[in-house]
Amino acid sequence: MHWLYLYFPQLQLDRLQALTPALESRATVLYDPQDRKQAVVQSNTKARECGVYSGTPLARAWLLAEDMAAYPWKELEQNQQLRQLATHIYQGFSDIYLDPPDGLWLNLQPMRRVYPNAAAWQKALHVQLHPFAVHVKQGVHVSPAAARLLARFEASHIDEILIEQLPCEHKQIEKLVRFGLHTLEDLKAIPRKEIGRKLGQDIVLLLAQLEGHHRMRLAPYQPPHSFYQRIVLPSEAESWQGLQFSLKRVFRELERFLQGRGKAATKLVIHLYFREQPKQELVVSAPHGCVTTDEFLSLCQLKAEHEVLKAPVVELSVHAKGWKNHEAVMADLWNQHTSTSVPLHQLLNQLQLRMGTERVYAIQTQHYWLPELSWQRRLAGQPIQPSHDREEVIRRPAWLCLHAQRIDIHEWQLGLGPERIRTSWWQTGEESTRDYYQARHLSGRLGWVFYCYRQSCWWLQGWFS
Repeated sequence: MHWLYLYFPQLQLDRLQALTPALESRATVLYDPQDRKQAVVQSNTKARECGVYSGTPLARAWLLAEDMAAYPWKELEQNQQLRQLATHIYQGFSDIYLDPPDGLWLNLQPMRRVYPNAAAWQKALHVQLHPFAVHVKQGVHVSPAAARLLARFEASHIDEILIEQLPCEHKQIEKLVRFGLHTLEDLKAIPRKEIGRKLGQDIVLLLAQLEGHHRMRLAPYQPPHSFYQRIVLPSEAESWQGLQFSLKRVFRELERFLQGRGKAATKLVIHLYFREQPKQELVVSAPHGCVTTDEFLSLCQLKAEHEVLKAPVVELSVHAKGWKNHEAVMADLWNQHTSTSVPLHQLLNQLQLRMGTERVYAIQTQHYWLPELSWQRRLAGQPIQPSHDREEVIRRPAWLCLHAQRIDIHEWQLGLGPERIRTSWWQTGEESTRDYYQARHLSGRLGWVFYCYRQSCWWLQGWFS
């Protein structure tokens, strides 16, 4: 069994720089607001060039880099980002274990048939991590504990690990150093019984874990059933245009989440957070499902036309709710025919969001001889049931007028007919006799007309084309 450990030394900072590319050219750090000295937790390349490293007090960091950008490090946010990475990597690797806040274990044993060699899984892993633009260090070993040390300290062999780098309490490290031990190799050369007697059983257990003789308790990763992401904006956004860049980043991750599951989201709940004002909720409905980033952005723009921001936005969250199966559109093999029309589900989503769900509907034919009662409204997007009488559908037009229109019969040439229909007073409010004909108008259009004997005039009931 081989374990791959992925160490993300500046995960939260990498994601912040992805949201604000301008920070890459400026010394930027994340500091621990809970620490008394507000020590630096993560620093980018520009900050390290100025001498600012992990553990540097924030006050000293300001002296070393005057034009430095400093943001508070949030453990909860980083754990969330780690799970997002695991969610994406899960598409290519099935056995993942979490080591929050900055590490993941991947069990390569179940994937041997898929990735027969190191080059294969390295290529797959690169494809999974490339969209996130994060720094990552790797370690591979038969023991998960050893793989973790190899990745975190960039060692080529487990015996090269220094005593100070072992995951032990400070008192135990001092005791090992007093014994004259410098590397893990020195420690492994001592008999186990002597180690247990002089240094304690904790060290013996650690060595067993590093050699793979004792299993570690790992936290297995379970892919989430819903998508939720909350991010801190790099700068306050005073308008909807200022939110588009951050929303686009979130929607790209949502798109990858949906594509990996073959699903489409039917509802988005967006929360906007301010410094002093209570949060503002924005609900975006998409009854027919959305998958792509452009679809989500277009719906948000339509919704934002009727919303006013209470104050400058400092954070936002996106929660996708409601799922439906989604089938990817297959492209032409030679790309000879590229459709420029808007997909039906996207058009219906936009119309219903702008006009209201109850105002966008489809027409369903129903088996009834009276034309006024031969159709009914259905919610747009629902499947249309086939007609029971195909010949009747062919004889009657698909486009019926909402109300019959009076016509001049001299502009029409009668064709197939007549079809006599008698109506009763409880159906239309009056008794009448009608003779229906297929007739062609002077313009060339084919219509469905009838003569009403009670009113002694001609009427247009619908159009065939």
